Amino acid sequence: MSSITKPKILVIGLDSVPSDLLFNKLGKDLPNIKKMMDNGMFTTLESCHPPITVPAWMVMMSSKSPGMLGVYGFRHRKGYSYTDGWLTNSLTIKEPRVWDILAKQNKKVCLIGVPPTYPPIQVNGKLVSCFITPKDKEDFTYPTALSNEIQTLVGKYLFDVKFRTDDRDDIIKSLYEMTEKRFEVIKHMLVKEDWDYFMFVEIGVDRLHHMFWKYYDKEHPRYEPNNKYENVIPEYYKFVDEKIGELLSIIDDNTYVLVVSDHGTASMKGALCINEWLIKEGYLVLKNYPKSVTEIEKCDVDWEKTTAWGWGGYYARIFFNVKGRETQGKIPLNEFERVRDELKAKLLTISGPKGEKLDNRVFYPDDLYKEARGAKPDMMVYFDNLFWRSAGTIGHNTLYLSENDTGPDDSVHWMDGVFLLYNKAKSKCKRKLERLSIYDVAPIILDTMGVPVPEDMEGKISRDVSDWVHNRETKPFVIWMTGLPCAGKTTIARKLQEYVPNLAILDGDELREWLSPKDFSKEGRDEHNRKVAHLAKLLVKHNVPVAVSLISPFKENRDTARKIIGEGAFMETYVKCPLDVCEGRDVKGMYKKARNNEIKNFTGLQDPYEEPVNPEIIIHTDQEPLDVSAKKVLSILKNSGHFK
Repeated sequence: MSSITKPKILVIGLDSVPSDLLFNKLGKDLPNIKKMMDNGMFTTLESCHPPITVPAWMVMMSSKSPGMLGVYGFRHRKGYSYTDGWLTNSLTIKEPRVWDILAKQNKKVCLIGVPPTYPPIQVNGKLVSCFITPKDKEDFTYPTALSNEIQTLVGKYLFDVKFRTDDRDDIIKSLYEMTEKRFEVIKHMLVKEDWDYFMFVEIGVDRLHHMFWKYYDKEHPRYEPNNKYENVIPEYYKFVDEKIGELLSIIDDNTYVLVVSDHGTASMKGALCINEWLIKEGYLVLKNYPKSVTEIEKCDVDWEKTTAWGWGGYYARIFFNVKGRETQGKIPLNEFERVRDELKAKLLTISGPKGEKLDNRVFYPDDLYKEARGAKPDMMVYFDNLFWRSAGTIGHNTLYLSENDTGPDDSVHWMDGVFLLYNKAKSKCKRKLERLSIYDVAPIILDTMGVPVPEDMEGKISRDVSDWVHNRETKPFVIWMTGLPCAGKTTIARKLQEYVPNLAILDGDELREWLSPKDFSKEGRDEHNRKVAHLAKLLVKHNVPVAVSLISPFKENRDTARKIIGEGAFMETYVKCPLDVCEGRDVKGMYKKARNNEIKNFTGLQDPYEEPVNPEIIIHTDQEPLDVSAKKVLSILKNSGHFK
């Protein structure tokens, strides 16, 4: 890549894709995603609260919280009305987004389907609006003439599919048609338009999850074994991966590709009827209970006697009836916090239909965000940490539903989205990053493009990503892991490979197969350690980071290795674990054989192990999870300047 030419970015937005599904369960069957993972940087992207398409995409693009945006979902309460509301659209967003900032740098943008971008807004480039666009609207682009160009190319352009229906076969057909047309438009604009920043969001993945998750996820409470739709999700992912491959063949070496999702997906256990519960607890009072399932706005509510009511959705929004604020307020303003806190305590104790404990979460917007603007609810509730939806309708005569109350739905939203950055011109770098936040995406994009990051953004630049993008050097190192047999040295080394690109592992047992001498005498161990140290030094000389997994029981061994490798690169790492724990882990039965004298000179039993006196790193594998141990090593490497 030219150091003079400023990089471009293609952002591939896949709505609701969970990291575990893309990177682990399906990744091996998605050749283009796998290629980008094998040659790029990836991690889980933690969503915002609430993890909903609107506001999450705008949080990602502005690095501002839902509170700062004043957007808490698709719909909002109008003033302090009991019944009137309004829907979020492009005009709601007042904070600058990535493309607004880029426009001030004279960067050209192309946007397709980024929620919410209807009605079409003026950008420094081209825009095709998103799934909230009414299906028969002709004015869905900026500039307006672009809509005619699109319809000439693909016919009637599809923004969304009718997905809350029992006709699964029709959904599948519509999904593929919509996605095919979207990618045709994307390819057309990638080639034709002049752009620095190109972003699109495919909403089809979200629709797929909502309608077919129970057919795919064997852990789903309504999973049907051997069902006809079992492969619908994997096959659609393969289709999208193929389309992504077509885009990769178009872009040049100067373009970074960023694959992101706004949130993840998980199995829906059911829906908890928030207003039915509030009625039961005496907070919501009706003059007449409805004869059929009815929205609360259409119910005969006795507002003068009502303390609180709720809205349904992926999470519950609760509003209090406050004197001086609502027209028929009941709660004195000076009693508001007490009543609110009492209700919170009760909500936290709500159990499931079989009496099972639910992991309920309750948030106050003013505490959750630095600033909570606009039509904020008084309280936000995640039932069982989002695994149970909130049903806002009344008339069910029960607190629990096995399905959604607004149409068929198999899944809920989850916090774990995806982040994957790739550039075909960069050297091979399979790098699993530490977890990132959705707030970090905008700063990372701007930093990658060489544009200053505004100080008021809530996210931060990833130093790992920035160093990779801008080719900053790191100092080579050798993590010399010493410890008793079965202490966990090699296991930690393999875990570190997920975070450190091109990390070479020198495993003592593997090397002993071909590196003489093979005996375990004091002299044999000394020579073996020296040879491993010289091999590590050779790798470091060629800027290859090294993790050595070797018992190296004697202080003399380790001091010699430090001298050979060099003080600046050598990091003595004591993998500490009690002898009885090590012996309990021994799947090969080495300790047992040593106790039966079938193995001689076994360290920890017949031969001594000299503990390091002052190692750079100490890891207690009997006390901390593997990931914690690996991140401890990474942290020390970063602080010492060996790793960015």
